[in-house]
Amino acid sequence: MKLLLDTHTFIWFVYDSPELPQKTKELLEDQQTELLISVASVWEMAIKASKGKLTLMAKAGDFVENQLGKDDIQLLPITLTHLNKVESITKTLLTDYCLPRQQLSASKLSV
Repeated sequence: MKLLLDTHTFIWFVYDSPELPQKTKELLEDQQTELLISVASVWEMAIKASKGKLTLMAKAGDFVENQLGKDDIQLLPITLTHLNKVESITKTLLTDYCLPRQQLSASKLSV
């Protein structure tokens, strides 16, 4: 099974936070589960850290890069195909309630 981690899930997993439900933690730790994180989530962490809304052990890019190898997580790039898919998703989603990073994450799941 492949799981695309959102920003909060990634942070909670890395910090072993009690916010992460036990069942989710078990799925993330299962060797059969392929973990993925989008560059959009790293971008979000960098923005939150720059505004003082998030404290990490290092700069967002370095922090995530360290965790990728440590927790066997694959980084998903943002490609032009993903961006093209955002256009069609934007037409079908309630975009008033979706942030651009959420639309981008959804596009990655459908490519």
